[in-house]
Amino acid sequence: FWTKLVPSVCVPLWLPPRYTRAIMASSPEQDRVCDAIRSAYPGAVPQRTSVIQSLWGGYGKVLRVKLSDCEVESVVVKQVKPPKRTAGIDIGHDRKVKSYEVEQRFYEQYAPQLDPAVARVPRLLASSNAVPGETLMVLEDMDASGFAGGRGSTSAMIHWLAGFHKTFLNGRPEGDDDGGLWSSGGTHHLATRPEELANLAKDDPLRIHAGDFDRLLRTATYQTLLHGDPKSCNMCFSSNSCAAVDFQYTGWGPGVVDLTYGFGLGLSPSDPLIDEYFRVLDGGPELEAEWRALLPVAEADFERFINGWGGGGGNWRRRSNQFEEALKRARTAAK
Repeated sequence: FWTKLVPSVCVPLWLPPRYTRAIMASSPEQDRVCDAIRSAYPGAVPQRTSVIQSLWGGYGKVLRVKLSDCEVESVVVKQVKPPKRTAGIDIGHDRKVKSYEVEQRFYEQYAPQLDPAVARVPRLLASSNAVPGETLMVLEDMDASGFAGGRGSTSAMIHWLAGFHKTFLNGRPEGDDDGGLWSSGGTHHLATRPEELANLAKDDPLRIHAGDFDRLLRTATYQTLLHGDPKSCNMCFSSNSCAAVDFQYTGWGPGVVDLTYGFGLGLSPSDPLIDEYFRVLDGGPELEAEWRALLPVAEADFERFINGWGGGGGNWRRRSNQFEEALKRARTAAK
């Protein structure tokens, strides 16, 4: 996630800072990026900017900026600039816009609550909404902090998720705005995916019971903060641990929603990975019993999205008895 570099601006290192400043500020956009960085590191001199990647759908880009005269060698800047569209017309657009507002809120208010030894995330160094329609988040460069690996152990991911979930267990704030995050965490939350649901056949059990699956997850007794999008490319690995990035779909729910998304539809309640997760989480026997029972429901909920989105996954119903268990729980809940 952090390592695909395309050189964008290259400034000779021998130039005095005042000339470097002029080159890096050759456009109002670059000037705003430099100003955001200097709000965290006033003496920093940006030397070179690389595009790590574009954001999905052309909603901005992620930059790495090399610095001199600074206590850090580089920072990552997430520059969000959604296309201008009228709200309330395109649910996909509205979902993406909100996702970046959620991510900024997470980094500002929730990330500081995490113990870096338990669940590592980038430090937010500065953020800005100075220009309407643009958000800048200046973040710690995880590559420079030793998390440059794109692949790592599933055990490291399990430990990260368990530590993250443990930190926020039953910490959902009171009020109608869910702490500024998603009321239900996850990229595939039913309320935000009506088009994918409509793509399923009307007699498909996934469509018939979609609301039941969703309600079982939303009303779970034990809730925590979910990463929401814990796929492997949003994990950065060191030699023996991992960190996570990309918190656009962070919200509330039972932890098995993250497990299902992060590890796919192959988990079962008796999987050793699940055992390790609950050992680290240490949430007590009642929580463990509830979340193990909800695992088939979380898988069916994810399958509903995957099938409607067109990403495949239909074999899960035929190769796993988890689907029948999910349907049994859904039918019981619907009575």
